[in-house]
Amino acid sequence: MKNKVRYYVLVSAIVLIVIQFIITDYSIFFDWKNLLPFISLICIIIAMSGSIIHINKHGEN
Repeated sequence: MKNKVRYYVLVSAIVLIVIQFIITDYSIFFDWKNLLPFISLICIIIAMSGSIIHINKHGEN
């Protein structure tokens, strides 16, 4: 069950980053207000991917 939650979080973060790419104002993209949601979603994607890889390699925690 815990691994399913990891997949749901990963998929939702990917969907949110795609939506974020669509609604972002690219004229001031490198401002912290526009860049921070991308950084946080990328960190969530990296963390969940690493967690899923670890669980699949070593078994359920």
